[in-house]
Amino acid sequence: MERIRAQFYERNPFSVDTIREHTRRTSRLWGKHMLALAYRNNGARDLRCRFALLSAGMRLLGNGGRLSVS
Repeated sequence: MERIRAQFYERNPFSVDTIREHTRRTSRLWGKHMLALAYRNNGARDLRCRFALLSAGMRLLGNGGRLSVS
């Protein structure tokens, strides 16, 4: 996801403030979604999958959408 987002920003001339706001919003959205998938009990996800979703979701929510912008 980070590579896709970085390539999107490279190809589109957005301001640094716009990139930061977009990164913050998408990180929060994807982080919440991953946490919900980790806790939803539908029987299709094993423990390793749930842990991967949980850690990725926490990482996205924990960084607050901060991205190093050059």
